[in-house]
Amino acid sequence: MASSTEVEELISNVISSLCDTMFAKRGLIWVDVEGGKSDSYGFDHIEISRDDATAIIGLNEGKVLRTTKQRGVSFIKRKKGSADAPSAEVLERFDWIRIVAFIGRSGQPLGFIALGDKHINSNYTSEDSDFLATIADETSLALENLLFEERIIESRQMESFNRFASFVIHDLKNTVGMLSLLIENAWEHIGEPEFQKDAVETIQRSVEKMKSLIDSLRSHTSPMVLKKEKADLAKIARDTVSSIKEVARLSGIEITLKAENGLEVKADPAALRRVLENIVINAIEASNEGQTVNISVERAGDLNRVTVTDEGPGFDGEYLSSYLFKPFHSTKKNGLGIGLFLCKSIVENHGGTLAVESEKGKGSTITITLPADTQ
Repeated sequence: MASSTEVEELISNVISSLCDTMFAKRGLIWVDVEGGKSDSYGFDHIEISRDDATAIIGLNEGKVLRTTKQRGVSFIKRKKGSADAPSAEVLERFDWIRIVAFIGRSGQPLGFIALGDKHINSNYTSEDSDFLATIADETSLALENLLFEERIIESRQMESFNRFASFVIHDLKNTVGMLSLLIENAWEHIGEPEFQKDAVETIQRSVEKMKSLIDSLRSHTSPMVLKKEKADLAKIARDTVSSIKEVARLSGIEITLKAENGLEVKADPAALRRVLENIVINAIEASNEGQTVNISVERAGDLNRVTVTDEGPGFDGEYLSSYLFKPFHSTKKNGLGIGLFLCKSIVENHGGTLAVESEKGKGSTITITLPADTQ
């Protein structure tokens, strides 16, 4: 029993081993799991409905019921005043049963084990009853353990799905936010050529992001599969600033960029843009109108470094040390708390690091370091 990993395997092992051990010609086991699962021994085919099973379980007056008759089943008979007593039909179809043990814990019946005549043409003894009761108890325990393990697995699978869905929702939220801001301002600026150009670029980038998310869902992998190539870090930063400059302008935030040219990394450009975009958008959202978000791209020894600094409220010491990179913890009212966690994961998958320095009331600085590609 201990080696069984599924309910079907457990009940099959129990009934076959039990019939062999007790020299039973036929046997049947039924458990109340997922609408009812059963297995048998010595039958070409046998069907048992939930009503049949309920009727047999309704005979439960102890751990085991047995008959002293070789033909007929003396204990399958209607009990006076019992609405759940087995019908004559059940009596007729299951008249091969000679002994029944009930599976269950704490007074709650979960099923039964029923055996027919013995090969050696003798009746079941009290020792047989005790042995069968023990097997029924062990089956009950094994069944509970299996069901508990299945619930744990299902819970973990659901947790994994929820986390994956949260990553997708986070990216969709940023994309929808940009499109919403674009629509909100289109009524006033739709006639301006510069706004039209920015609007088309924003829509194009949003479509590309949503296509990427669809590919992620289809592949059932992490929210982004890295496709590394030689990439210009300064260009990635400029493309990022270009993609969100309208968001910053409409929020009254100035973005500055100082980037050294010729800083190359082995990276997935789309993934790094995603990281930098998340960080800069967070900085914009943390800033008040009239404040500035500064971005710098520079060489630092054998590393390339990207720094984003804002003038927002910063993080307190406890949040910074205990919750910053933990998913589903956020200082934002409607935040999902996975932005920096996701960014850190992507940067580390590039062989880099992501660090945050912050002081309450004095803004934050996020630094990304990546190995320089000098080949």
